[in-house]
Amino acid sequence: MWDTAIAVAGTLLGVVVTHLLQYRATDRREHRKAILDTATDTADALTHVRRLQETRWASRGSGYPAAKQAVWEARSTAGPVLFRFKALVRDEATLALLDELVDLTFNLHDAPDADELDRRYSQARQLNDRLARAIGRLTH
Repeated sequence: MWDTAIAVAGTLLGVVVTHLLQYRATDRREHRKAILDTATDTADALTHVRRLQETRWASRGSGYPAAKQAVWEARSTAGPVLFRFKALVRDEATLALLDELVDLTFNLHDAPDADELDRRYSQARQLNDRLARAIGRLTH
């Protein structure tokens, strides 16, 4: 009788442990996918803002108000994506990269000349690449 009770208890315990392990594995996969999706959305949003910032910089003489407005609209659209990124990612080094990239992107138009604009744009692409590699390490 005790043998049967122990066997049933062992089987039930095995079922519970297996279920918990599968749940945790699924949860981790879903979390990694959410991070990757949000990081991709973030990169897209910041690339769009950078392009508009370059247009804004180039249109200092004519068309500047419209270009500035387009940048502000893109920044507003990027806000929720950045919030999601920061809510999902807990790695401080990765968040620091994001903050540096956002700061550089949002202030790209302040470049005093074309050479500085090109330097900042190149720096932003490098930061974007470093951020992508950091996300890769977090999600694999």
